[in-house]
Amino acid sequence: MLEEAKQLCKQLEDHGYAAYLVGGCVRDFLLGLPLKDIDIATDAHSDDVATIFEEYQPNSFARKYGVIELKKPLKCQITTFRTEGNYLDYRRPSTIQFVRDVKLDSKRRDFTINALYMDKEGKILDFFDGVKHLDQRKLVCIGDPMIKIKEDALRILRAIRFAIVYNLTIDPALDTAMLTYRKNLDFLSIEVIAMEVHKLLKLPLTSDKAQRLMQLSHHYHCEHLYLK
Repeated sequence: MLEEAKQLCKQLEDHGYAAYLVGGCVRDFLLGLPLKDIDIATDAHSDDVATIFEEYQPNSFARKYGVIELKKPLKCQITTFRTEGNYLDYRRPSTIQFVRDVKLDSKRRDFTINALYMDKEGKILDFFDGVKHLDQRKLVCIGDPMIKIKEDALRILRAIRFAIVYNLTIDPALDTAMLTYRKNLDFLSIEVIAMEVHKLLKLPLTSDKAQRLMQLSHHYHCEHLYLK
């Protein structure tokens, strides 16, 4: 799967664009875990991505957001580098702007361990010490956690999931932000919360992980979300 994804990056590079594997697939690769979701970030516009991979019949349902989905030669999403405007609904940015700079793209992401980029040669781009935080088993927010958690409340539940699945300690500044803005979860739709909760509960949780879930959900006053 990883080599196939690198070949997709090479195809984009052959057309003059930058392209990197990004996010969970890079994180899990560094941890020696099986890869699940493949995400590629590029400076190519989604229209150009769709043209380059036309033979694979790309899904362009989210093209206006810079996202093209492929189901072959492997399932993945290819997203154009972007920055994001202010969040107005505690979940999504009011505006996005496509950019050519990978570092600008990295700043919009949530946690340092999810902002790791890998090129087709296997070189890692790490702008926020994500590799170090993986080694230290720390979950650290990119930028000011008070801003990041306030703008997207779902990051509270994502942080809980990552802390449990990867046995991470939540950074004190992130912990403070999650406690401060935990009530913003009330503004999220039931469907959005259910999808995130399901990502954790569908996993085979050991007794230790189940106990950690009880502790964290109680700490952040959201245990009721995991009981529905």
